[in-house]
Amino acid sequence: MIPAIYFQHHLKSEALRSTLFTLGVTILLVSAWALNDEHLYPGAYSIIPTLGTLLIIAAGSHQNGQGRWGKALLEQQLLVWIGKISYSLYLVHWPIIVLYRHATGYEFTALELTLLTCVIFMAAAMLHYGVEKRFYNHRFSAKVKPANPSSRHKLTWATLAYGLLIALISSHAWVNSGWSWRFPNMIYSREAINAAFESRVSHYLADCQILQWPSQGKCKNSANATVLFFGNSHEPDGYNFMRAGYPTEMDTLNTVNFGTVNECSHLSRTASGWQSSNSSCQARLDQLFQDDFIHNLDLIVLSEHHTFKSWNENSLKMIGDIKAQNKTVRVLVISDYLETHTPCVNILNDTGDMAPCFADSNIAYNPDVASQELYPSYKHLFTFAINRMHFLCTNSEASSCLSSTQNGIPFSFDKHHNSLEFAQMSGRRCAQFNPTLFEDLLSADFSPQAPLDLPGVQPSGLQPDNKAKIQGLYITLYGRAADWAGLEYWLQQLQEGKQTLRDISSVLSAPDQPEFTGLYSNLDSQQSAHQLYQNILNRAPDALEQNVWQTGLNNGSLSLAELATGLLTAKNRDFIAEPSTLNSDSMVLNNKIQAAMYFSEQTKSMSWGRDQLKVAARMAVQDVTAEMDTVQQSKDFTDRLIGKR
Repeated sequence: MIPAIYFQHHLKSEALRSTLFTLGVTILLVSAWALNDEHLYPGAYSIIPTLGTLLIIAAGSHQNGQGRWGKALLEQQLLVWIGKISYSLYLVHWPIIVLYRHATGYEFTALELTLLTCVIFMAAAMLHYGVEKRFYNHRFSAKVKPANPSSRHKLTWATLAYGLLIALISSHAWVNSGWSWRFPNMIYSREAINAAFESRVSHYLADCQILQWPSQGKCKNSANATVLFFGNSHEPDGYNFMRAGYPTEMDTLNTVNFGTVNECSHLSRTASGWQSSNSSCQARLDQLFQDDFIHNLDLIVLSEHHTFKSWNENSLKMIGDIKAQNKTVRVLVISDYLETHTPCVNILNDTGDMAPCFADSNIAYNPDVASQELYPSYKHLFTFAINRMHFLCTNSEASSCLSSTQNGIPFSFDKHHNSLEFAQMSGRRCAQFNPTLFEDLLSADFSPQAPLDLPGVQPSGLQPDNKAKIQGLYITLYGRAADWAGLEYWLQQLQEGKQTLRDISSVLSAPDQPEFTGLYSNLDSQQSAHQLYQNILNRAPDALEQNVWQTGLNNGSLSLAELATGLLTAKNRDFIAEPSTLNSDSMVLNNKIQAAMYFSEQTKSMSWGRDQLKVAARMAVQDVTAEMDTVQQSKDFTDRLIGKR
C-alpha cells in the first residue's frame, strides 16, 4: 500500500511502468509454475507472488494508470469482467473445491478441473450480480461530512496495528513450520518429513565418496572388486537398495559413490574430457576419468529416474566412455519406480489412507523403459537389469504396486525419491530372486541370459544355476531338500551333458524309485499334479493351469517329470496364468531353494540312510513361504538339527 501511494505521484515514466508490469506478471507466472507441494506454502515462499502482485499494483498506481503493455492486457473485456467478479470468485472457489474433493476423492482429472472451473465462475457471477452489485447502486442520503484529520490518523494507526498482528501470526506459523494442531490426524509432521529426507542419504553419505578414493574416509582399497554407484538424484536409492539386499557383499567390496550428477551444471564432453561449470562436480569428474580409477572398476550400478530419457544422455555417454577404456567393467541398471503428481505422504496426512496414492489420476510416470527415446541406442551398455516393477507390483497397473512398506512407511516423501525404508525393503525382495547377484555379475564367466529387457513387469531375475535347478527338482518331486551326494552326482551329470534336467526329473520320478513310489502310488494323476504344486509353490493349481496340463496327463503327452520341470523353470513356462501368481510363485520357489541349499550343505557329512534325516529335510522346506523371514527360520531349524545352537 505504501509503495503504491508513493508511486501515485512519482512513477511518471510509461516505459518504467510497463517494465514493472511485465516483471510482476513474469514473477506470478514463474510462481504458478515453480511452487508446488514440495514447498511450504503459505510461508516464506508466499513473498514471491506477493512481490509480483506489488509490482503490478505499483505500475498502475500512477494517476495516468498502467503503461502501454499493462493497458493492452488489463483493459481486455474478459479480464475487466473477471476483475469485477473477482471478490465473488474469491468467496466461492474454495468451498466448491473442498466440498467436491471431500465427496469424490483426493485428485481431480482434467475434465473435473474444467467442469469445476465453469461451476466456480457461474457461482461467482450469480453472487456478483445477485448480491454484490446491489450494494453498488445504493445511494446514501446523508450529507457528506468534512474530513476529520484525527480520523485519518486513526485509520493509519489501525492499519499498521492490523498489519503487525498479521505479521506476528504469520511469523509464528513460519517458525513452527505450520500449525500442526490444525491437523489432529496428521501422521507425518514437517519435521518428520525433513528427517526422512535426511535419513535417505545418511548411510550413503557416510560411505566412501569418489574424492576419498582409494584409501581415505570409508574407502577400503582392498583386493576385492570395486563397485561404483552412479546416477542422478536417485543414486542414493540404488545404494540403499543394494546395501539392504546384499549387506555381506557391500561390506567386503570396495564401494564408491560418485555423488550424483545433479549439480553438474553445463555438463559437456570436450576434446579434453568431461567438463562442468560446477567446481565440486568437476573435481569428481576428474577423479572418475583417471586411468587408475577406471581400470580398477569392476562394476557400475546405475540408478536414475527416467533412465533412458534425453535429459539423462550425458550419464549414459559417460558410462559408454568408461566402458571404452575398460572393456571388462560390467554395468547393472536398477530401473526406476513410479512417480506421483501429489506426494503420497500428503495424501496419507490428508486422508489417513495410502490407497489413493497410486490411483491412475495421481500417477505422473509409470516406467516403460523400452518406449523411452534413448533405450535402443544405449541398452547395449548394460550387463544386467533389475526391474523393480517385477517384485513390487502384481501386474502392469500402478494400483497393483506397493506404495509403502509393511510398516506403513510411504514409498516416497516427495513424488519419486524412495524413502530409506522402502528402498531397503525393495533390495531385500530383490535378493529373494537373485541371492547371488554380486557373485554372478563379478564372476569371470558371467554372461547375461538375454539382452537387456525392462518393459512391463516381466521378470528380469537371473536364471537359477544348475545346482539350484536340481535342488528344485528334489523339492518338487520329493517335497524335501536334496542329499548332498545326490546333488553333486546330478550336477556332474548335467554339466558334462550326460543328462538334461528333464532326464534327471524322469529318473527321480521313475517307478523303480522307492521314495517316489511311496509318495505317489496311491494318488491319481490329478492328485499327483496337485502335490507337485504344493511341494514347490505352496498352492493348488488354478483352473486355467489345470486345464493346460490335465489333458496332457490324461492322453500321455505330458508326464509328471515334465510337469515338475515346467514348474521349476517358472520364468518361461506355460503353466502360469496371472502375473500376480508368477510374482508370488517366484519368491516361494527362490526361498525354498535357498533354504534347501543351506540344509543340504550343512548336513552333507551326515548319513542319509536314516529316515529321520529325510523327514528333517522335508521340515526344512515345508513351511518356507514368499516371506524372507521363513528362510531364516528354516536355517535356524537346520542349525539346531546339526547342533550349532
